[in-house]
Amino acid sequence: MIEGAASFRDPDGVCFLWRRRVFRFVRAHAATAVRNLIGSPHFQRWVSNGWVVRTWEVDLKETGIDLSEIAWEGVPALVLEQERIPFVSYAHEWCPEMLYSAAERTLELQLSALAEGLMLKDATPSNILFRGNEPVFVDVLSLVRRPLGMVVWPAYAQFVRTFLLPLLLHRRRGGGVHEVFLCHRDGLEPEDAYDCLSWTERFLPASLRYVSLPTWLGSTKAAQGSAPSRVRLEPEERAKELAPMLIEGLRQSLRSLRPVQRQTAWSDYTSTSTYARDATRVKEQFVRDALAGWQPHSVLDVGCNTGHYSMIAAAAGAAVVALDYDPEVVNAVFRGTSGNANSILPLVVNLAWPSPAMGWNCAETTSFLDRATGAFDAALLLAVIHHLTVTDGVPLAAVFRLLSRMVTKGAVAEYVPPDDPQFQRIVRNKEHLIPLLGQPEFEQAFSPWFFESGRVAVPGSGRVLYALSVR
Repeated sequence: MIEGAASFRDPDGVCFLWRRRVFRFVRAHAATAVRNLIGSPHFQRWVSNGWVVRTWEVDLKETGIDLSEIAWEGVPALVLEQERIPFVSYAHEWCPEMLYSAAERTLELQLSALAEGLMLKDATPSNILFRGNEPVFVDVLSLVRRPLGMVVWPAYAQFVRTFLLPLLLHRRRGGGVHEVFLCHRDGLEPEDAYDCLSWTERFLPASLRYVSLPTWLGSTKAAQGSAPSRVRLEPEERAKELAPMLIEGLRQSLRSLRPVQRQTAWSDYTSTSTYARDATRVKEQFVRDALAGWQPHSVLDVGCNTGHYSMIAAAAGAAVVALDYDPEVVNAVFRGTSGNANSILPLVVNLAWPSPAMGWNCAETTSFLDRATGAFDAALLLAVIHHLTVTDGVPLAAVFRLLSRMVTKGAVAEYVPPDDPQFQRIVRNKEHLIPLLGQPEFEQAFSPWFFESGRVAVPGSGRVLYALSVR
């Protein structure tokens, strides 16, 4: 979200950034319920166990917010401030495992909310951000009182469209789930998924329930149009028993669609790379020494592959955003860092074709480059610059110019000579670029924005690592 630009889809309030702080304005009709919610023991329990973002009430006058700069009329009935998650990411940058993890968190929270007489009024990946590798629910206005006697979850169909169906197609067809959200903000309709499945796949249990039957019966539009006021109510004691059973059924379906690891051209790069053991040790030590010199709080790892160097940066105390364009590679990094203390956020992002700003007025989701500008103390570009220059045709100077926009202290960059086997693997019919990518050209390209604060030759490879400090 752009600084000062407010969300507008929720009738209960808006969320916006102001001077790098996150605020929510709450309308009068929802203010009492929201104030009671954030002061309740169960909300504080969700915050303390990391499920829900930390939220507190603030005084409007003390915030310094200029109401004329916000899409809001009058004075808000309630002003909330929320913890700012270190780096915002969106579903169109997530690997399948991240979407699955966000779906699990959504259902966990819905079940816990039901036990407190509450429910989530919507269920979408947009309600989740990742604090490192942990999904955090951030839309506190989505937690509302469950109407007495209601069994049906109003957000059921939305959960299916935005979580289950993209995961189902990934399970059946492979590929990334991020591509779904680049084209479909609200996920997939059953008819969309139906056309992607074979006749045999259409009769598999999850496909039959969530894709084929809704398509054959033409019930999609009816499900979308059902409102809580039209849903048949049950006696409250029975509703308390049945409502969680519906969510448990969704959870069982979700577990059947857990992503499986697949091999791709780059997912086994570490095992097939040309590095000898002593060369790897030299590279690891150089990265550690460079990071120790800069002492970064935040690191961007471009072309992270297995995430090995992301973990080194995280072990040095940095919050790491790790990028790779291969969703299976990012899947492996997410799996490898889940459940431990490493603060690593892996994303499916190609720096040569980064995520754009999207939504109304291109202000609902900001571009990756806007979010990355000045966001990192340091960056790692290990065995990746030759991909940007050869595969994507980006001039060397342009690579370092962009890098200088993102980091405040420095970067470790790896020079790969044209005779390197991995360079030869990608050069194809672009030999005309080789004279532009020699070591003197490499050094000349970074010199306007960085100065060399260290270098080391990687033994037996012809590669050179540079520690580049910002001028």
